Amino acid sequence: MLKGIGYLLFGVGLCFMSPKFVKQYRKDKNIENILEVIGVILLAASSILLGVLEFL
Repeated sequence: MLKGIGYLLFGVGLCFMSPKFVKQYRKDKNIENILEVIGVILLAASSILLGVLEFL
């Protein structure tokens, strides 16, 4: 259960950080920034999903 809470907190933290990466992508539209945005979104979604699955 503690691992699940950790995964959820990590995912929520990444969700709150993602607007920073989107803002940076809008400023400089290059492949490196779009890959960072995609990576942060996928990492946040997967850690939230993993946290939910730890509770089941």
